[in-house]
Amino acid sequence: DTALLYGNQEQVGRALRQSGRARSEIWVTSKVGFFPPGSDKLWMYSADNVKGDEPASIDKCLQQLGVDYVDLMLLHNPIASAAEYNAACLPHFFEHFNSTGSDLAVRPSHLPDGSCLRDLITTAKGMQAREARDLAASRSVRERSWRALEEAQRAGKCRYIGVSNYPVPLLEEMKEYASVMPAINQVELHPGCALPELVSYARQCDMAVIGYGTGTFVSITKSPLVTQLAEKHCVSKIQVVLRWMLQRGVVSIPRSTSKDHIHENLHITHFELSDDDMQELDGLDRAYPFYWDSRPTIDTL
Repeated sequence: DTALLYGNQEQVGRALRQSGRARSEIWVTSKVGFFPPGSDKLWMYSADNVKGDEPASIDKCLQQLGVDYVDLMLLHNPIASAAEYNAACLPHFFEHFNSTGSDLAVRPSHLPDGSCLRDLITTAKGMQAREARDLAASRSVRERSWRALEEAQRAGKCRYIGVSNYPVPLLEEMKEYASVMPAINQVELHPGCALPELVSYARQCDMAVIGYGTGTFVSITKSPLVTQLAEKHCVSKIQVVLRWMLQRGVVSIPRSTSKDHIHENLHITHFELSDDDMQELDGLDRAYPFYWDSRPTIDTL
């Protein structure tokens, strides 16, 4: 699983060639269309990865990876304007960047009166996104981006196409313009952001759900319940969360920065969480993302 945004596709392509495996034996996923149009002053901007330029972005992915096709190409997010982008990516600055010690992290988390700074800024940025919204323009951006993926699939550049970070209302909107509905929706998903409505909706639509952010949930929350269940089943904390996802019918994509991580990620089939275990983990859901807030995009409907 990679993306034009990640800047590692050439290394991934090199590893594919050095593996000695046939191309058909390795599943490759990439993503394009991260930045909204007219957004060159945004945080982390790249001119190669803008909505409206998906055909060129897809070709660049194939070139960097050194392949003729990818198995799955995703639209990286549904953001259609700079105001939406600034509101949607806020969790990065309060959660993910704080957990990694990044200079981009926002500190402190609370004001002296106890008010949560993240909640206050999220509300303010959400209002800015609503005030700046252009409903017709936002839909046009999303529709044009998706049609580009449909064309790439017809051209044989990707076997399957899907989306990432799309909430249910935007998936419903897609039914009005999509010739092919997404095969997959990749979203942040863990016990703290369980997205039960989206998982249920995807199941009804025969759409697979891929979840990211499992390791971040474990490292940030340090949940006593997860620790307790790990000790109960003699497994690691990340294995508890991965098993919870598996039993919910969600595909997980944990990081694999070492051989030990890969081994740990794979060995989640030798134990099973009980119904009580699952219910307790379900009870951790606060609809609280660490990476991406989908509400600003829903507000463009």
